Order: sequence, then structure tokens, then C-alpha cells
Amino acid sequence: MRALIEATDEPNAEQFELANTYETTWSQYRRDAAYGALGKIFEDIFQGAYYEAYKGLPDHQRKKLLELAAMTSRPGFQIDWILWELIDLSDAESIPIFHRFATQLDQDTSCPQEVVSAFLAAVEGCARLSDQPPTIPEDAKDDRRAWAIVGAILFWWMKGADRDSALNDIAHGWDTLRNEHSSSFPDILHNINHCQWRREKGVISLSSCFPDRVRPLLEDAVRNRENLTSLFRNGGSTDQRVLQTAILTLGDVGNEGSILALNDLADDSKFGRDAIRAIQAIRRRY
Repeated sequence: MRALIEATDEPNAEQFELANTYETTWSQYRRDAAYGALGKIFEDIFQGAYYEAYKGLPDHQRKKLLELAAMTSRPGFQIDWILWELIDLSDAESIPIFHRFATQLDQDTSCPQEVVSAFLAAVEGCARLSDQPPTIPEDAKDDRRAWAIVGAILFWWMKGADRDSALNDIAHGWDTLRNEHSSSFPDILHNINHCQWRREKGVISLSSCFPDRVRPLLEDAVRNRENLTSLFRNGGSTDQRVLQTAILTLGDVGNEGSILALNDLADDSKFGRDAIRAIQAIRRRY
């Protein structure tokens, strides 16, 4: 680990030959090797040796190792853990890393939970270090734009939603989601709710923080359940867990008006039981 940290991106002859063997540049080999070293923390065969080595590094070296690993060419499992670890050690040098994972969501991933958890960590990192949220990519399609809007909402909420400018930006974000991207939101909510098992601090819950904003979007989801979309493969309407999440969340944040939307599902063979439970939960509150 120290050898990777203390090296530079200008290789010596031995390093050049090593990178050439793997058909890559030394700078990228160094980043991929850092990612591989941290990945071994999670392999039982090493019996905690890599974690012990990682924790034995001083903070400035752990920061550098995490930054190297985050810039791997093949981010996958454990990338979210790396970003969560980096947050408390980060400084201005870390901003490009957080920006990368806040703006580049891998829609072809086989594990959306990792991508979304990394996205949340990256948004939090940006909120700590930047004055503005990452910009929405110009070529972004609807689902990608919806994720960017949710990221901006969370950014301003993490910065401090009590400020007038933040409140205005948050309100504008929710209005845009409702008016332009309502079919994308249920999948976003589902993925955020089910990706935070590694988060050691308080769980980020859109429905708890913004119940009055989430409620109408989920009512729309129930009414338009055949047309829910997703940034990821096999999401949206093709994944029945997305609608289940919408229904169960309505049980928590819905009001009497939500019952009208849920009534349409009461006799449904797949979702009827969940809808009835949500209706009963709402009636107990009112």
C-alpha cells in the first residue's frame, strides 16, 4: 500500500515494464492496484490482514490510497465503501472523484445498489467541499436527468436546507420531478432505500425528509404503474419491487387522498395485499 501511495505517475523502468505487462499505463495500473488492495479487505481468505494494514496507515496516506482506488478503471464492488471512507478524510483534491461518481452512474451495472450507494456518498462529498451541485450532463436522457435533480436536492439539503436559496433550489427540483420526470422517481426512491446497508451514519430517506413532496409522486406511480422507467436494466415497471416500495411508502406518508390511488390496487393479485396494508396504515393515522 505504501509503495503505491509513495509512487508517482512517472514510472521508473521496473514500473513501466510492470504496467506494460498488463497493457495499461503506470498511472492507471497504480490506481487499479490500489483498488485491488482495498478489495482484499473483504476477502475472508486474508483474515483481516489488509484491513489491519489499511487502518495502520496515517490519515494522509489512507486518503491518498482511497483517492487512487476511487479512480480505478473498473469500479464495482466496494467502490461505495471507498467513497464513504474518503468523505471524512477528503479535501479540495477529492472533489473530482466525488464529481465523477455523482455524475457518471453506470446504467449497465449488474449491481445498482453499489452504483447508487456510491452516488449518495459522492453527493455528500460534493456538499461538503463544493458550493454548487454537479451540473446535469447536457446529453442526459430523462432518467439520468431525474437522478441529477435528486442529487441536487440532496446536495442542498446536506448543505443546509434552512437557507432561502437552498429552499428555493430544493422546491424547484421537486417541481421539476413532478412535472417532467414523475415516471422516473419511484425507481430512484426504491434504489436509494435499498442501497445503504454499508452507511454507518443516519440513513438518507427522501420520504422522511420530504413527505409532502414524495406523496404526490408515489400517487402518480400507482396510477401509472405500467409506465415506470429506470436508468438501470430491469428496473421501473419491470421490477415489481419498485411499485411495492411506492405502495409501502405511501402507507407511511400517504393521506386520505392517497387512498383513492391505492384503492385501484386493492384487488390486484400481485399488489393487493400491500395496497390494503397501506390503506389501513393511512386510516389509522386519520
